Amino acid sequence: MKQFYASIISFPFLIGVLLCQSPESIQAESVLLSATQDAYVYESSPNNNYGNLDTLAVNGGSGSGLRMRSYVKYNLSSIPSGSTIDGVYFWIYCTRCYPGSGSYLNMQLRSVGGSWSESSLKWNNQPGVSSTLSLTKSFNNSTGWHRWESTDYPSLITLVQRWLDGDESNNGFLLRLADESINPGDASWRSSEYSLSEYAPSLYVYYTVETDPPTPNPPTWSQAPHAHGPDSLHMVATTASDPNGVEYYFQSWTEGGHDSDGFQDSPEYVDTGLNPGTWYYYKIIVRDKSPNQNQTSDSEFGIGLTKAAKPTNPSPANDATDQSIDTDISWSNGGGASSYRVYFGPAGNMTDRGARSETSYDPPETLSYGTTYQWRIDAMDSAERITEGDVWSFTTEGQPPLKPTSPSPANEATNQSVNTDISWIGGGASCLNLVYFGTPGNMTYRGQQGETSYDPGTLLYNTTYQWQIQVYNYISGASAMGDVWSFTTQSDPATLPIISVTPASLNFDSVFVGSSALNTFTVQNIGGGTLSGSASVSSPFSIVSGGSYSLSADQAQVVTVQFSPSSEASYSQNITFTGGDGATRTVTGTGVDLQYTITPSAGYGGTISPNSPVTVNAGGNQNFTALPSSCHRISTWYLDGGIVQNGGNSYTLRNVQANHTVSVAFSQNGVVPLPPTDISASDGIHTNKVRITWNASSGATSYEVWRRDGIVAATKIVDTSNTEYDDISVADNVTYYYMIKAKNDYGVSGFSSSDTGYALNNLIIEPNIRLNNYFNQETTMRQGAPLSVGISLNANNALEADWWVVVEAPFGWYYYNAYNGEWYPTDHVTYQGPLFSFGSIFFPHEILNIDTAWLPTGIYVFYFGVDTDKNGQINMDVMHYGWTVLHITN
Repeated sequence: MKQFYASIISFPFLIGVLLCQSPESIQAESVLLSATQDAYVYESSPNNNYGNLDTLAVNGGSGSGLRMRSYVKYNLSSIPSGSTIDGVYFWIYCTRCYPGSGSYLNMQLRSVGGSWSESSLKWNNQPGVSSTLSLTKSFNNSTGWHRWESTDYPSLITLVQRWLDGDESNNGFLLRLADESINPGDASWRSSEYSLSEYAPSLYVYYTVETDPPTPNPPTWSQAPHAHGPDSLHMVATTASDPNGVEYYFQSWTEGGHDSDGFQDSPEYVDTGLNPGTWYYYKIIVRDKSPNQNQTSDSEFGIGLTKAAKPTNPSPANDATDQSIDTDISWSNGGGASSYRVYFGPAGNMTDRGARSETSYDPPETLSYGTTYQWRIDAMDSAERITEGDVWSFTTEGQPPLKPTSPSPANEATNQSVNTDISWIGGGASCLNLVYFGTPGNMTYRGQQGETSYDPGTLLYNTTYQWQIQVYNYISGASAMGDVWSFTTQSDPATLPIISVTPASLNFDSVFVGSSALNTFTVQNIGGGTLSGSASVSSPFSIVSGGSYSLSADQAQVVTVQFSPSSEASYSQNITFTGGDGATRTVTGTGVDLQYTITPSAGYGGTISPNSPVTVNAGGNQNFTALPSSCHRISTWYLDGGIVQNGGNSYTLRNVQANHTVSVAFSQNGVVPLPPTDISASDGIHTNKVRITWNASSGATSYEVWRRDGIVAATKIVDTSNTEYDDISVADNVTYYYMIKAKNDYGVSGFSSSDTGYALNNLIIEPNIRLNNYFNQETTMRQGAPLSVGISLNANNALEADWWVVVEAPFGWYYYNAYNGEWYPTDHVTYQGPLFSFGSIFFPHEILNIDTAWLPTGIYVFYFGVDTDKNGQINMDVMHYGWTVLHITN
């Protein structure tokens, strides 16, 4: 089989040449362009237009009026601006090539110097030519494809580069005979109007695009984010460098922060509208201004803290008047403040009153009447940076007269004489005392007094009186209203009640701790009038009924007392009865204990404390604590065999009224799985998805797949129990970052390391293989006929791939190795490397040219294909291939 494909060695040679033109900083591309406008002009019909014919032509014959010239124009908009043109091929498909009297027809290719249109071009308005291109090539009289190649004519590259860069207007090519005096020398070829578009005049252009990102990569901070005010941060990136110029993007990683408005020319950025006193995180991304817009990786985080905002909402309000001399000041946090510094004092003389975390301040001094005070609150953030507040002020009230004090009788005094006079302290110079006196709800004005006393006359027995004094300064007009005071006069001696309480004492004897006992006294009015009062006593004794009484003459009431001892002890208290002349009686009793036994126990995996039976008084509480052993946890607490609590380090048995058992059970701890390893996301090998795979984590039952696109924060996209996931919700040519978390019943692991991946929905990979340049899929030939095999590839990317040249012969499958020229009867990759376009469907690159005399008759199927999972294995889910069938007969 070595002889069978001896000439295929040219195929790896072509790959090597093209790869050498594509270093890591360059992206090699190619494009096949069909003419967008073409027409010829005819000297004999100078006013006719021939732009709608399916044929172009040149002709000679100077002076005979037979000269013909052709014009062809191409649209280069599919080639990115700024690209470098590396190769140009201009093709025409000749249907006639007549050299006249010579052996060759010399064709001239020129650049056109003026504009023209396919629909209006004529001999008499044809444009001139420029000096950029003037090529002459000799054609033999064969029909078929003819071309001008930049390998022979480098000025083709110069012209197309000038068109692309805008240094010269793209007016296309002029084709004419080099010597138009030759008669009859002529040629004709297919135009773009021909029914088969693949025969149109074609321009095949190779070009490269820079892929290096700017430096430094990743970007660095010249000035990390720093406060520009309470609601803004200022930041500066280190100036980046790139021959194509650079743009900067500032990305916020904190909620409430803002990205820059897209990429910008300036390395400075101010983020506004932020929350005061808040930490914000940012990253920088830089890209160049080349067609590829090559982008750096993310910078490290830049961290900035906004300053606190000024305090707001002063109380008292700014410029408030008539404020109390006991006024406290307060304010609101304007945002971001963690503490404050207070300045306070009379206007023009504020002093530093120190720092505080509260939003209020009580001046320690008593303020002066009728004085204006100024105050300022400075806010401090967590970094103790100060934001100075506004200066506020208020004015205190004018000094009023002194409020009356020291009433006589004392307020709410009882049993007062019916001849009582009232008096007070207050007033002062230039003051009068206005007296209000009467019974509750019926006080009346009794006139003004210069003195501080008043005689209301003879009062009624057993009556409550109220009085109030208003001090009035008759010069300033200010007044001070005193409090409402009261007193009650004595009862009529002839109607006073007398209290009687029996027995003289009560003894409850012994009572169990936690229980109670009852006993009674009898209260009786043995005088006149009404005996009103109540009974009171201290713990452990209490009044449970009859504690309040209102008894007419000779009427009696039972007062019930309860004894509730809380511990073993003897108790004695006095019980007090009010009303009449009052009475005091003694109550005694002894508390004795009632106890129960609590028996604890612990299951396997830990201990309980206390761990032996304990005695508890009736109504008491007992606490138990549990300590699990290593790798165990507390599971369940049991009381008398029933579940009372799940988990918890302790359990308290409350209000013990019987014997009990308390036990605790333990269980082994679970382990949270570790993050998965070897995360791998596919890079453009699929057209509608990104495939993510990872190694299983020990103990994991499921996994979380997380994704971010480099700007937006990561989000969870799926839960799965597999170690592979196809993400189909992806955009074309967008790079995503993927991380995995492992899960089980005991928790979720942290993030795994990340890997990037992307899909190419507009992926173009078109491999073709042709036999003797036939376009059909089946070819039949006899033994001994020459066989030519050619391949071509049209690809719009440089994905890493496995290349395959394979033949299925009557004697088995054979795989070609381009590195050593050998064929193998087992799977063997032909070549491994990036994809690139070469050849075309009409002009494939020849890899084999042999005589078939020695080949057996039968069917041969030739394949040329690539798969974008570069692993040396045939991967049909990402395979792209072309094929053709050869029948060899005798």
